[in-house]
Amino acid sequence: MNDQDKILSIEDAFINVGLPLEDENFKDTPKRWFKFIKHYMQPYDPTHDLKAAFTHDEGKLFADNKQKYGRPLVLQRNIPFRGLCAHHLLPITGHAHVGYIPNQFVVGLSKISRVVYGVSHSTPSLQETIGNKIADIMYHDLGSHGSMVIINAQHGCMACRGIEEPGVDTITSHLRGVFSQSGEARSEFLQLMDMH
Repeated sequence: MNDQDKILSIEDAFINVGLPLEDENFKDTPKRWFKFIKHYMQPYDPTHDLKAAFTHDEGKLFADNKQKYGRPLVLQRNIPFRGLCAHHLLPITGHAHVGYIPNQFVVGLSKISRVVYGVSHSTPSLQETIGNKIADIMYHDLGSHGSMVIINAQHGCMACRGIEEPGVDTITSHLRGVFSQSGEARSEFLQLMDMH
Protein backbone atom coordinates (compact mmCIF):
# COMPACT_ATOMS: atom_id res chain seq x y z
CA MET A 1 0.00 0.00 0.00
CA ASN A 2 1.50 3.34 -1.02
CA ASP A 3 1.29 6.54 1.03
CA GLN A 4 -1.67 7.90 -0.97
CA ASP A 5 -3.67 4.71 -0.32
CA LYS A 6 -2.80 4.96 3.37
CA ILE A 7 -4.03 8.55 3.46
CA LEU A 8 -7.29 7.50 1.79
CA SER A 9 -7.73 4.83 4.49
CA ILE A 10 -7.16 7.48 7.16
CA GLU A 11 -9.74 9.70 5.46
CA ASP A 12 -12.25 6.85 5.63
CA ALA A 13 -11.55 6.36 9.33
CA PHE A 14 -11.94 10.08 10.03
CA ILE A 15 -15.22 10.17 8.12
CA ASN A 16 -16.44 7.16 10.13
CA VAL A 17 -15.89 9.02 13.41
CA GLY A 18 -17.76 12.04 12.05
CA LEU A 19 -14.95 14.42 11.08
CA PRO A 20 -16.39 16.74 8.39
CA LEU A 21 -13.62 16.52 5.78
CA GLU A 22 -15.61 18.81 3.48
CA ASP A 23 -14.93 21.64 5.99
CA GLU A 24 -11.87 23.58 4.79
CA ASN A 25 -10.33 23.31 8.28
CA PHE A 26 -10.33 19.51 8.07
CA LYS A 27 -9.66 19.15 4.34
CA ASP A 28 -5.98 18.19 4.69
CA THR A 29 -6.15 16.82 8.24
CA PRO A 30 -5.62 13.16 7.18
CA LYS A 31 -2.44 14.14 5.27
CA ARG A 32 -1.15 16.25 8.16
CA TRP A 33 -1.88 13.48 10.66
CA PHE A 34 -0.13 10.90 8.46
CA LYS A 35 2.93 13.16 8.16
CA PHE A 36 2.90 13.70 11.94
CA ILE A 37 2.88 9.96 12.66
CA LYS A 38 5.63 9.27 10.11
CA HIS A 39 7.81 11.90 11.82
CA TYR A 40 7.89 9.61 14.87
CA MET A 41 8.67 6.49 12.85
CA GLN A 42 12.18 7.25 11.58
CA PRO A 43 14.50 4.23 11.68
CA TYR A 44 17.43 4.94 13.99
CA ASP A 45 20.82 3.30 14.25
CA PRO A 46 23.03 4.86 16.95
CA THR A 47 26.21 3.57 15.31
CA HIS A 48 26.52 6.67 13.12
CA ASP A 49 26.20 9.07 16.05
CA LEU A 50 28.57 7.08 18.27
CA LYS A 51 31.27 7.21 15.61
CA ALA A 52 31.86 10.75 16.83
CA ALA A 53 33.72 9.36 19.85
CA PHE A 54 37.15 10.39 21.03
CA THR A 55 39.77 8.54 23.04
CA HIS A 56 39.35 9.22 26.73
CA ASP A 57 42.76 9.92 28.29
CA GLU A 58 41.83 8.28 31.58
CA GLY A 59 40.20 5.29 29.88
CA LYS A 60 43.33 3.15 30.12
CA LEU A 61 43.40 3.70 33.88
CA PHE A 62 40.00 2.05 34.26
CA ALA A 63 40.23 -0.59 31.53
CA ASP A 64 41.29 -3.33 33.94
CA ASN A 65 38.19 -2.91 36.12
CA LYS A 66 34.96 -2.27 34.24
CA GLN A 67 32.93 -1.72 37.43
CA LYS A 68 35.28 0.80 39.02
CA TYR A 69 33.70 4.18 39.75
CA GLY A 70 36.11 6.45 37.91
CA ARG A 71 35.99 10.05 36.80
CA PRO A 72 34.65 12.03 35.09
CA LEU A 73 30.91 11.69 35.00
CA VAL A 74 29.54 13.27 31.82
CA LEU A 75 25.98 14.55 32.25
CA GLN A 76 23.65 16.49 30.01
CA ARG A 77 20.54 17.91 31.63
CA ASN A 78 17.28 19.14 30.18
CA ILE A 79 17.56 17.58 26.74
CA PRO A 80 14.20 18.29 25.06
CA PHE A 81 12.25 15.07 24.86
CA ARG A 82 9.38 14.36 22.48
CA GLY A 83 7.79 11.05 21.63
CA LEU A 84 4.49 9.40 20.82
CA CYS A 85 2.65 7.10 23.19
CA ALA A 86 2.24 3.61 21.72
CA HIS A 87 -1.19 3.22 23.30
CA HIS A 88 -2.90 6.35 21.99
CA LEU A 89 -0.45 8.00 19.54
CA LEU A 90 -0.57 11.14 21.64
CA PRO A 91 2.49 13.30 22.41
CA ILE A 92 4.85 12.72 25.31
CA THR A 93 6.88 15.87 26.03
CA GLY A 94 9.44 16.77 28.64
CA HIS A 95 13.16 16.47 29.29
CA ALA A 96 15.75 13.73 29.42
CA HIS A 97 18.84 13.82 31.63
CA VAL A 98 21.58 11.52 30.37
CA GLY A 99 24.86 10.69 32.06
CA TYR A 100 27.64 8.17 31.59
CA ILE A 101 31.05 7.36 33.01
CA PRO A 102 33.53 7.01 30.14
CA ASN A 103 35.74 4.01 29.73
CA GLN A 104 37.97 4.33 26.68
CA PHE A 105 35.86 6.80 24.71
CA VAL A 106 33.84 9.97 25.18
CA VAL A 107 31.22 10.79 22.60
CA GLY A 108 30.79 14.18 20.93
CA LEU A 109 28.48 16.21 23.15
CA SER A 110 25.83 16.89 20.50
CA LYS A 111 25.53 13.15 19.96
CA ILE A 112 23.91 12.59 23.36
CA SER A 113 20.98 14.76 22.30
CA ARG A 114 20.94 12.99 18.94
CA VAL A 115 20.60 9.63 20.69
CA VAL A 116 17.63 10.92 22.70
CA TYR A 117 16.04 12.34 19.54
CA GLY A 118 16.77 9.25 17.47
CA VAL A 119 15.34 6.76 19.95
CA SER A 120 12.25 8.84 20.75
CA HIS A 121 11.48 9.35 17.05
CA SER A 122 12.08 5.76 15.90
CA THR A 123 8.63 4.40 16.79
CA PRO A 124 5.69 5.23 19.08
CA SER A 125 6.63 3.67 22.39
CA LEU A 126 6.39 3.77 26.17
CA GLN A 127 8.47 6.27 28.12
CA GLU A 128 9.95 3.33 30.04
CA THR A 129 11.04 1.62 26.83
CA ILE A 130 12.59 4.76 25.37
CA GLY A 131 14.59 5.38 28.56
CA ASN A 132 15.84 1.79 28.60
CA LYS A 133 16.99 2.01 24.98
CA ILE A 134 18.89 5.25 25.59
CA ALA A 135 20.58 3.79 28.69
CA ASP A 136 21.55 0.64 26.77
CA ILE A 137 23.07 2.66 23.93
CA MET A 138 25.11 4.83 26.28
CA TYR A 139 26.31 1.76 28.19
CA HIS A 140 26.64 -1.13 25.74
CA ASP A 141 27.11 0.63 22.40
CA LEU A 142 29.45 3.30 23.77
CA GLY A 143 31.23 0.82 26.05
CA SER A 144 31.06 3.05 29.12
CA HIS A 145 31.42 2.05 32.77
CA GLY A 146 27.77 2.89 33.27
CA SER A 147 24.90 5.08 32.16
CA MET A 148 21.97 6.73 33.88
CA VAL A 149 18.93 8.24 32.21
CA ILE A 150 16.09 10.11 33.88
CA ILE A 151 13.11 11.18 31.80
CA ASN A 152 10.57 13.64 33.19
CA ALA A 153 7.63 14.00 30.82
CA GLN A 154 3.96 14.76 30.52
CA HIS A 155 1.66 12.50 28.53
CA GLY A 156 -1.08 13.65 26.18
CA CYS A 157 -3.11 10.58 27.09
CA MET A 158 -3.17 11.75 30.73
CA ALA A 159 -3.99 15.36 29.83
CA CYS A 160 -6.54 14.93 27.03
CA ARG A 161 -8.37 11.64 27.55
CA GLY A 162 -9.29 9.23 30.32
CA ILE A 163 -8.58 11.00 33.60
CA GLU A 164 -7.98 14.34 31.77
CA GLU A 165 -5.37 15.58 34.23
CA PRO A 166 -2.87 17.96 32.59
CA GLY A 167 0.40 18.87 34.27
CA VAL A 168 1.14 15.43 35.75
CA ASP A 169 4.84 14.52 35.50
CA THR A 170 5.89 10.93 34.88
CA ILE A 171 9.50 10.29 35.91
CA THR A 172 11.42 7.17 34.95
CA SER A 173 15.01 6.25 35.80
CA HIS A 174 17.18 3.77 33.97
CA LEU A 175 20.49 2.54 35.42
CA ARG A 176 23.26 0.54 33.81
CA GLY A 177 26.67 -0.63 35.02
CA VAL A 178 28.24 1.32 37.85
CA PHE A 179 25.10 3.41 38.40
CA SER A 180 23.16 0.31 39.37
CA GLN A 181 25.89 -0.72 41.83
CA SER A 182 27.20 2.51 43.33
CA GLY A 183 25.15 4.86 45.47
CA GLU A 184 27.99 7.37 45.14
CA ALA A 185 27.64 7.42 41.35
CA ARG A 186 23.85 7.83 41.55
CA SER A 187 24.19 10.60 44.13
CA GLU A 188 26.65 12.53 42.00
CA PHE A 189 24.32 12.28 38.99
CA LEU A 190 21.36 13.57 41.02
CA GLN A 191 23.38 16.37 42.62
CA LEU A 192 24.66 17.58 39.26
CA MET A 193 21.18 17.31 37.77
CA ASP A 194 19.82 19.63 40.47
CA MET A 195 22.51 22.32 40.11
CA HIS A 196 21.17 25.77 39.25
